[in-house]
Amino acid sequence: MKIDREKLGRALKVLRKQYGLTQQDVAEEIGVTKNFVSLIETGERGVSVDTLSELARLYKMPLPCLISLGYEVSKRSPWHGVLSSLNAAILDLAELEAVEA
Repeated sequence: MKIDREKLGRALKVLRKQYGLTQQDVAEEIGVTKNFVSLIETGERGVSVDTLSELARLYKMPLPCLISLGYEVSKRSPWHGVLSSLNAAILDLAELEAVEA
């Protein structure tokens, strides 16, 4: 499995919006620039484990769950369905967490 930067970026954008945050809010919270957040969300820039850790803390989820949102798996792989379901569940739980926050 590999991480697809665009897929991870789209997931991070969904999480940010679920929490009602702007790119500037996220940037200030994790210590980067708004432009950097934008580049991550569009998949134009990779993201370090340290930054992913800060994002996981911000979105109140374990780091492996956050990283899994970017996994790219062949549709023929037996893991494809499992990861698709897992990622949908992670985003649903994050939405619930955001509403409660």
